[in-house]
Amino acid sequence: MRRVILAVALQAAVISLLAVLAGAALLAVQAGSPELPWSGAAVAGAAAGAVVVALLASALLALRRADRVGALLETLRQRAERLAGGDTRPVPLTTGIEELDRLDEALVRGAQHSARRLASERDFAADASHQLRTPLTALLMRLEEIAATDDLDVVAEESTIAIAQVERLSRVVDDLMSR
Repeated sequence: MRRVILAVALQAAVISLLAVLAGAALLAVQAGSPELPWSGAAVAGAAAGAVVVALLASALLALRRADRVGALLETLRQRAERLAGGDTRPVPLTTGIEELDRLDEALVRGAQHSARRLASERDFAADASHQLRTPLTALLMRLEEIAATDDLDVVAEESTIAIAQVERLSRVVDDLMSR
């Protein structure tokens, strides 16, 4: 970005210098040759006109560069929104402006990191669901057995098995939480 701003300033300075030199050359020609039909006021007006043209050209050049940088920043904003929305398919953006290119690279790296983290969380959730489903099903079956019987020996046996299932479930939860 700094390079772009310096380039615009340098171009504006060169254009202004050329205009001043053109005006000075006109004044020198007028001063060295009194027989020329131009009056001092005409030469000064021409020099002033050259400076105005140089300033307008510099302003136009600066506006074009500012529009280009603005368009690149808008592109980066759109990419950031897409990346934030989960689109992690980066399309290389080469602006020629080092700072903007580094910013784009950082956005892509962040999106890729987020995508990996999200995939890891999804894998963990799927694994946790699978690990918890089996002991919960076994516990449910034991509780249904207890609910369906009037035999105290069966209730005692199924309760012991259910307690073992709860302990197993507790270990699975502890294992999942340690991850």
